[in-house]
Amino acid sequence: MFTACSSDDNDNDNTVQEQAKTNRKEFIEHTRNNLKDVAENLNFSTWKSVGTLNTYFNRYVLNNPEFEQLLGGIFRARLA
Repeated sequence: MFTACSSDDNDNDNTVQEQAKTNRKEFIEHTRNNLKDVAENLNFSTWKSVGTLNTYFNRYVLNNPEFEQLLGGIFRARLA
């Protein structure tokens, strides 16, 4: 027996992907705003530590496809 996929499944997938993109954009914007606030209030002794933290955060979280896939899987599991 063959069954056809309904368009609702595709619509749900698109909605989840769009919501994940929106959440990511909001997360990045919030993080950048916080880092800007921190940077404006830094002194010379803490500047190096914050720069290192920012570098690692960008490398291992924001620019990490594995992390993005993990978050996408979590969102999909919660919506299912």
